Amino acid sequence: MQNKWIWFGLALSLLVGLGGIGADAVSLRQEMPPYRFGSWEIDGRGQHRAVVHVAEPASAVAVSVPWRRRDPFPDSKKIVVYAPGDREEITRVRPLEINAARGEVVFAAPEAGDYYLYYLPFIQGKNWSDEPGEYFKPEYPAWDFGDPSRLPRAEVIPPFRPKA
Repeated sequence: MQNKWIWFGLALSLLVGLGGIGADAVSLRQEMPPYRFGSWEIDGRGQHRAVVHVAEPASAVAVSVPWRRRDPFPDSKKIVVYAPGDREEITRVRPLEINAARGEVVFAAPEAGDYYLYYLPFIQGKNWSDEPGEYFKPEYPAWDFGDPSRLPRAEVIPPFRPKA
């Protein structure tokens, strides 16, 4: 009889523990933006990007990009930002904090619109026998953007945002 109560207690504690894990998973799912497939030139940009909306032009804006990076040392890879229309690279970019869960990034936004923030950029080999490409090293020009807590905030937009 006593053995039955021990098993009951173990089963109950396991269920309570799993319930807590489930709640964490639900809150994480609500925080993450939805993912989708896109089409862009991979060379120099990579296969992963976030679309970031800037409401008004500013000398610098800050954005927090949630992601699920499983690569070791995510802060050892460059962040590349392209202007609206994906037409030119923004050279004034500075990551504040990069980890497996999110990236805090400051970049210049000379115009309003949707910017493209590429993480894990690389140059791929030209054919099957080439060496795999290497990720870009995080080298950024010196840039004084001021206090990041006072910068206007950009927002990561969900895919398929309705056009106004």
